[in-house]
Amino acid sequence: MFGKENFRKELDNCSIESVKIWREWERTDILAEITLSNEKKYALFVEIKAYSRTSEKQLERYKTACERYDYKGKGFEEKFALLGAWENDSYSDFDKKCCDACGFSICTFQEILENIFTKGETTFESSGNELFDEFWAGKW
Repeated sequence: MFGKENFRKELDNCSIESVKIWREWERTDILAEITLSNEKKYALFVEIKAYSRTSEKQLERYKTACERYDYKGKGFEEKFALLGAWENDSYSDFDKKCCDACGFSICTFQEILENIFTKGETTFESSGNELFDEFWAGKW
């Protein structure tokens, strides 16, 4: 989602030590603080859209609110992402333009699912939590 290839390479050489998550933090849907075993830290801000589009300057307002908290000053690398379930599993040129202007990555739920499965695999391994599995692995 955020520099996918670089992050995957980093995870090949270390592990995730901790994840702290907040919902609706500063109007952003999800904030995740991720600490890796190599002591690198990420603050991941995620805006989720389910069959709706971003509004004018919405992502800019969210990013400004998040930056006021100064995660960079606390040793975190900040990452911003727009994640959505859109018709035909594609996002609009407007959404892409908004993301590019504000430094957000953009991806669909379908892209997330495609990255969960390994080549040739067709089933999702249950997490043991039906609500979680339906939300993340169910078809929107």
